[in-house]
Amino acid sequence: MFIYALFSGADTFRLKFEIDIPEASQERSEPFKVTTFGAPDRALHEILPNYIPRGSASPCVKRFDPRKVPCLQPLAAFTKTAHQCAKQNGRLMHLHFVRAKDLTLMTVAWQHVVLDAPALRLIVAEWEDILAEDTHMLSHDPDNHGSGIDGLKDRPNLNALTSNLQINPTSSLPGWAAVTLWGGLKLKLLSKFYSLRYPRTFGTAYMPPNLVAALVTRVRSNAGPGVVLSRNDIVASWFYRAICEIYSPRISTTLSRAVNLRGKHDLISPSVSGNALGLAVMPSVESGPLQHTSLEDLALATRRSVEKFKDPEYVSKFMGFRMNCGNTNRFAVPEVNLSNQRCLITSFVNLGLSNPNFGEGVSVERPVQLTMEPVVIRVIDDSRGGWSFHGNLPRAAWDALEKNMEREMEELAAKSQRKAIETSVKGA
Repeated sequence: MFIYALFSGADTFRLKFEIDIPEASQERSEPFKVTTFGAPDRALHEILPNYIPRGSASPCVKRFDPRKVPCLQPLAAFTKTAHQCAKQNGRLMHLHFVRAKDLTLMTVAWQHVVLDAPALRLIVAEWEDILAEDTHMLSHDPDNHGSGIDGLKDRPNLNALTSNLQINPTSSLPGWAAVTLWGGLKLKLLSKFYSLRYPRTFGTAYMPPNLVAALVTRVRSNAGPGVVLSRNDIVASWFYRAICEIYSPRISTTLSRAVNLRGKHDLISPSVSGNALGLAVMPSVESGPLQHTSLEDLALATRRSVEKFKDPEYVSKFMGFRMNCGNTNRFAVPEVNLSNQRCLITSFVNLGLSNPNFGEGVSVERPVQLTMEPVVIRVIDDSRGGWSFHGNLPRAAWDALEKNMEREMEELAAKSQRKAIETSVKGA
């Protein structure tokens, strides 16, 4: 998994801070590997195919293969499993910098089994605190690296929850199935079949602020008073419906959304590291009826699937079921038909990873994202209100996104024109 932050201007090279990475020792392997790619004569959009320059007011879709992008090759090679890394005493996290003429791209890559996006947010928050302060943060004393590392030992963990779940295991959970290795293999084979039927490519789709605002306003207005829908509910639902129109009407589809479980159970601290994500699964719906479902109804259905995790008892059962599956060599998967087309969205919107603040002199230009995972779609907002989708989707799905965004923009322009005419008539 990768997340990028873009830093603007030449000031990037004259920052008042440095990043100090201690040398690895035989006693302790440092967690970060650091690499740099320099392109001082080219702008970032010339070397990174999915970067959409600042100020873009139009929707945009960019398709690309990250493994063929020279500036990302060090990250494309970061494909070992956590077990392989541990066995070879390798790094589980990777910092990669791309220094272009106009921007510096900072990339953090990590092994998902080690930590999830909210855990990375905790690390980024510590970086923000350090880098926002004035100088004096860098020590060249080789013996002065212990305090920060020792401090990590005090970070809350899931040990108490794990012990409690082992005493009271959860063998079943409504809506979920414990799949054997053979069942998992069948899912893999079916996924391969559909990837041949619907060839995939990596890409980024960008939805500009005016389109997002119009979409959110329309859906909330149609939903009526007293109905609470977040921007994330609305945009994720719109995206899900748009990409699923490529499937035949009888094909079942499901929207799943990652949920941060921190703070939703007494034994899961808000500052716990590791991996503490849940998965909210919306009931399956066939592609045909999905296209005729109003966006407000769809957003409400996704909201209800997420709200289950407000119940600490459900959180405990979910974590217990997932742990029990791991202990019995099974996989926890949503209980749907094998042919079901799953759309899994992880949103960085509410995690603070979209727009980190590294202090004076460093402005985050726009977050972009890359994932090598074939299933997960990442949704990220920027500080101006634009949203981007990153993932490995069927080529036809990228085409559908492009078409749907263009249609939404045309409707928005027509509405603005009608409003302007009405205003001029009233003023006449």
